[in-house]
Amino acid sequence: MENHEFYEAMEKRLAAYDVHMASVEATMGDLQRSNSALHQSFSDLKLELANFMTQMNARTEPNHKTSPERGELSHKHNRLEFRLQQNTPPPHTGNLPPPKLPKLSFPRFSGDDPRGWVRKDYKVPYTSVHFDAQAEYWYAAYIKPVENVDWNSFVTDLFARFSVVTRVSVLGEFNKLQQIGTVDDYFNRFETLRAQVVQEFDYLDESYFCMSFIGGLKPEIHSRVEQFEVESLTKAIHIARREEVAIQNLLKSHKSMHTTATTSNYI
Repeated sequence: MENHEFYEAMEKRLAAYDVHMASVEATMGDLQRSNSALHQSFSDLKLELANFMTQMNARTEPNHKTSPERGELSHKHNRLEFRLQQNTPPPHTGNLPPPKLPKLSFPRFSGDDPRGWVRKDYKVPYTSVHFDAQAEYWYAAYIKPVENVDWNSFVTDLFARFSVVTRVSVLGEFNKLQQIGTVDDYFNRFETLRAQVVQEFDYLDESYFCMSFIGGLKPEIHSRVEQFEVESLTKAIHIARREEVAIQNLLKSHKSMHTTATTSNYI
């Protein structure tokens, strides 16, 4: 797409946005007027009810007598007054606040982690306006000769330009991954690499990743997890965490016993 065509398209979208905002503002104005009219109606009803009761009191004032009819009217008055209070709309506050429009956050792309960017916004039009730094220069040179490139070809070329690893090296790094720190640290790295592997090798199933995770655990944890029938990655990480805690508690217990025995020798 040529630059002027792109800007024309953007101008049309902005014009449509302006029309939409004008419609929203008009709707808010109608709501404000309706709110004012509703308040006026309730005020009129209350005033009419108060005037009616004043007249009734004036008629019965001379003889100071109550009658069944007056008692019934008083009951109806109280009931109407209660209903008016219950249904009174909220106080009018003048201009209604404008509606809050949702914030649309489009992730920027500077040339780092192309897989992550494509995963977030697959097939999003007008990608060039969200490019930064080296990615912007690459796009300017890339799009000029090809113009109407389809999305799949664009993604392939983007990976070829900015991806620092090939599909084979991604799988190789994943298969060589070993636990060095805690189980959670290992799993975080495992999960990151797994996301990349799934994009390149979508035929790999849950059992493959489950066995890979268990195989990379520290020997003392690996041997314990293997004793269970683990059929899912979720269960594997749960057992690995539990066994890690059990081993840590066992080591603390042995250390405490050793300290006690050493102290006893000097007594």
